[in-house]
Amino acid sequence: MDKILDDVRKDAMKKCRITGEEDKKRLTAAAVLMLEIGETVRTEGMLAVYKYIEKKTVNEFLKRILRQMSEGTDAVLTFEAAANEYWEKDPQGILAMVFYIYLLGADYIYSGYPSATVMESLRTLLPEGCHEKFDRRVEKINNKRKKCKQKQQKQMYLFKQKEALQRQEAEKLLHSPPVIINKELLEIVHALEEEIGKLPDLSFEKVLNEMEFEILCDCFYVLSDESRQRILDNYDSFASRLRSFEYMDYVIGRKGREEEEVLGAVFVLSGTMKRLQRQESKGKQSAQKFYAARPVFHNPKLLEKLHELEKELIENLSDLSIDAILRQEDYRRRSMINRCLYGLSNQAQLKIFNCGYGRGLFEVGKSRRMEEVAELGEQEEEEILGAVLMMLGTIKRLRRIGKLKES
Repeated sequence: MDKILDDVRKDAMKKCRITGEEDKKRLTAAAVLMLEIGETVRTEGMLAVYKYIEKKTVNEFLKRILRQMSEGTDAVLTFEAAANEYWEKDPQGILAMVFYIYLLGADYIYSGYPSATVMESLRTLLPEGCHEKFDRRVEKINNKRKKCKQKQQKQMYLFKQKEALQRQEAEKLLHSPPVIINKELLEIVHALEEEIGKLPDLSFEKVLNEMEFEILCDCFYVLSDESRQRILDNYDSFASRLRSFEYMDYVIGRKGREEEEVLGAVFVLSGTMKRLQRQESKGKQSAQKFYAARPVFHNPKLLEKLHELEKELIENLSDLSIDAILRQEDYRRRSMINRCLYGLSNQAQLKIFNCGYGRGLFEVGKSRRMEEVAELGEQEEEEILGAVLMMLGTIKRLRRIGKLKES
């Protein structure tokens, strides 16, 4: 690429003959234009050169260079194409130097040189009588850049000031619960706070995930600090959105809500909690009832291995050992251990539930949990046998490497 520029430079120097003021103006304009384009790219990005491509006053030779730059064409390919066009057109006189200024300016833009370096380099290409005019044009560009920067700084300052005031107002609002006059609203808010206090974190998190941000904001506004903190602790995305500038106006707008609107939101949250608790309880009871009805097996090997597995779980293995088995890769998906549970006695099932498996089996919102349990009734005995053999093998392997403790 350096050779391409050097060859063009030598040719342009030979051809360049300044015959009057018009030629000086053309050279100065070309140098200022490339300096301006370089500054635009530095502040707005490469795509910003499109506004120069659309200008009718910009030379077609430069437009093609800028178009390739904006499309992300490799610098070597861009300069090779421009050099080919230069030699093909064979520009004469002052036009040859103008084309070279375009190429040199594009090289500086591609390389990311600072404005001062580009300015000094372009200035050396101008004849003596052009320096003063060039300097004045450069000063204009610098003043424009300074004004633009000052305007941006002022806008940023005003934006931050507005954000700080809104954040302060929102924080004040969030830490000062309103005075509730509506007796019905007051009673249901107290009842809701009691229910929130009783719910375990996992169940409460599932409830919050089903709530719309707007409804939760209304409820959050009237709840006590303790209930608010539970929401923030169990719903990270709500906490971050609540304090973000994007939602600040919305949070502040809560103080203008009618009590009936807030009452409606509290009813929605309370109803959602009751529905999910009912679904969770119903699913748990159905699954436990299903497991309690132990099936009749006919495969003698399956009966033998089930008896062996039950003996291990009930008599030989500690709770920590059973938990270690359940954490193995093969049992992270419930389908494998569901098969074992289906064939085991109630006592052995209870050991597994008590050792951690119940943490994932009855989660709120798991639409597939009852289907998985129900499908066990259609399993072939070989499938149950395979799962039991795998668990026995896992017990044997973990015992061999010393990761199991006997009860």
